[in-house]
Amino acid sequence: MTEETKKQNNGSSVYRIAKRTKQIFHFVGDVKRTFSGIMTDEILEGEMLKLFLEDGRMLIINKKNLLMTEVFSDEAVKNIKNEYAY
Repeated sequence: MTEETKKQNNGSSVYRIAKRTKQIFHFVGDVKRTFSGIMTDEILEGEMLKLFLEDGRMLIINKKNLLMTEVFSDEAVKNIKNEYAY
């Protein structure tokens, strides 16, 4: 990854999957939340995780309560839906 790419996406490894992703967040207490259209080139990490969605929303997630995140490219999700469509 070049320095220019790191500046654009803050070094996020999620950027390697796709520019737009669907992510399933698993929180303490068996709570799950799913968001689509997360722009991986604008993820900011600190005590709080800040994610920007393509529809203009911003998610701020307290990482202390986050156990795991599943990440899929938006294209992969569309292909899976088409594959199992009846």
